[in-house]
Amino acid sequence: MFFKNSNNPFTPLSNRLTTSQIYAKLREYYENNGLYENVEAFGYYQDKWIEPLKGLRTCVNRSVEFYVSKILQGAKVSTEDKKVKEAIERVWKWSNFYAQKQLAIRDLALYGDIFFKVIGTSEKVYFEVISPEYVTDYDTDSRGNVVEIRIDIPVEIEEEKLARFKTERTELYKLNTKR
Repeated sequence: MFFKNSNNPFTPLSNRLTTSQIYAKLREYYENNGLYENVEAFGYYQDKWIEPLKGLRTCVNRSVEFYVSKILQGAKVSTEDKKVKEAIERVWKWSNFYAQKQLAIRDLALYGDIFFKVIGTSEKVYFEVISPEYVTDYDTDSRGNVVEIRIDIPVEIEEEKLARFKTERTELYKLNTKR
């Protein structure tokens, strides 16, 4: 279930927050900003003095950046078939993978999830890295394959000061593997 709610303060955060709220909290730990804004606001509205809190020196940023610096560095395609190697390298080039791979690994290390959207045209096939922050809902089959996904990407509209999202809902169908 994507959204769980509980009033019990001892219930784990994963059961009290939506997935997008958990992603936002993980981003705050990574950036180490705004971790105590709720506590400060509570004290302000309750008219209670709370000693000023400093941000924690967490290891989140260092841990995430460790994985970014070690995973996929010098990534190469290793195969005996020259055509397969050229095809994979072409897809990587069209996808700008060498520039995008660190962002993808950073999202994977921070959120524990990574999403790629494969796009095919008559001339080329490439993939985009979708930040897990923008994936608001998805369903998986019994093997963990994504069969349906909803992506909400924030869009700025200059004339209107309202928050707008470009929503994309895609149903992925199982491939027929009968031979």
